[in-house]
Amino acid sequence: EDAGKFEAEGAMVLDVRKPIDVIRGSENKTTFKAITEPLDDWVFGGKPTNAIKIASDFGRKIVVICTEGSKSALAWEFLKEHGIDSYLVDGGFEAWEKAGLTTKVLNFNMYDLRDKRASGRLR
Repeated sequence: EDAGKFEAEGAMVLDVRKPIDVIRGSENKTTFKAITEPLDDWVFGGKPTNAIKIASDFGRKIVVICTEGSKSALAWEFLKEHGIDSYLVDGGFEAWEKAGLTTKVLNFNMYDLRDKRASGRLR
């Protein structure tokens, strides 16, 4: 409920799943306005991405989401530790969809995913 309100007010919705996890778990769907920033790319790297920094600098709330909530909880804790105004979607994408909030289908090219995974650069 609040996450949908925040999205409507201009919050940055950050889907922290890897593209392959989106494909496997939710029929290629994410929240309507989400930016996909896989958790491994920035939390384990030790710093927020430029998109997160810019959103935060402009005073935008950041709403983190994953499939069920476990990865987004890690992301939320990380953002809070870095002083970033962030919120967690309890229950993840499954709860978002059950609440009837807007979604979109992501169009991933499986060939590109395979090539990036082979090179160690799945983003």
